[in-house]
Amino acid sequence: MSPYSLILFLICAHTLVSAVTDVDFQLDLNSEVSNTDQLLESGSNNLYFAPDTATARKNERHFPYSLRFKENFQAESSQSGCFIYKLKKGWKKADCSYQGLSSIADLHFDDPGSISVLDLTGNNVETIPMGVWTEYSGLKYLILSINNLTRLENNSFWGLSKLKRLDLQGNYVAMTKENVPESVFQPLTSLRTLRLENNTHSKLSTPETYPHWALAHISSLKNLYIDGFRDQKFGVGFRNMTSLRYLSLSGYNGRCYLGHLKNDTFEHLGQLERLMMRRCGIHAHGIDKGVLGPFTKLQRLDVSRNVDINLDVVVSAMSWHEAFQGI
Repeated sequence: MSPYSLILFLICAHTLVSAVTDVDFQLDLNSEVSNTDQLLESGSNNLYFAPDTATARKNERHFPYSLRFKENFQAESSQSGCFIYKLKKGWKKADCSYQGLSSIADLHFDDPGSISVLDLTGNNVETIPMGVWTEYSGLKYLILSINNLTRLENNSFWGLSKLKRLDLQGNYVAMTKENVPESVFQPLTSLRTLRLENNTHSKLSTPETYPHWALAHISSLKNLYIDGFRDQKFGVGFRNMTSLRYLSLSGYNGRCYLGHLKNDTFEHLGQLERLMMRRCGIHAHGIDKGVLGPFTKLQRLDVSRNVDINLDVVVSAMSWHEAFQGI
């Protein structure tokens, strides 16, 4: 790998960067839509990302983008207070967002097995009952963002073997073994994208960390969004995530304060190609030499809006990376 094959996004701490635009999120989901031969009947222009800053302020949780349909795209029916949209390839989306729903079990669809995308954003769901997904055999995207979930159970996602994308951001699930048990994600054998950001708690007796014990069971996962935890390393379970290519710890999408980056912080993440650490409270003096060395496949690194991070700091941090050998 040549020094020029690694793209670095190094923007000084005082450089103005939009806190609303999340290009990476758009690219990731657009890629998924492309892989399904453009889901929308009327073309991909009907699917867009709407800034949801008003809702984020109301909930005191930052959720910058929601999956929305343009006004000229009409729902084909309404069931259980949800709008049903027809997509290409026989896919259907049930939009149940912001309906005041407190229980998933209260949803009743004529044919739940035909629903491919279920959007439950902005409701009051506190628990995921065992067996609630039994009839949703065709579900591929599940959006549970901005609800009141406080913990997950080992049976929370039973029956969702076809699920490709799971959004849990903006809840209250602390990243501990008690709240994220080891087998919780095991049924998700097809999952590609998981969003866990904005679940950080400030006052806990048990420190939060990256739930590698649970994530290790998702060998199919390609994209992970999670809050960045202070002085925590990515545990050995990440070695099992052989498909993982994109990791976002960015403070623009979630909450991130990494503190001291030690030589063993990323030692189990050598498979990554893209790493986002924007606005993560990283100080130049808190980065060990060679800390980014394990990233032998890294193509994109974003450390913008941190403190005193410049090219010299990054070269030192990646001194073990083959792209920087001899520099």
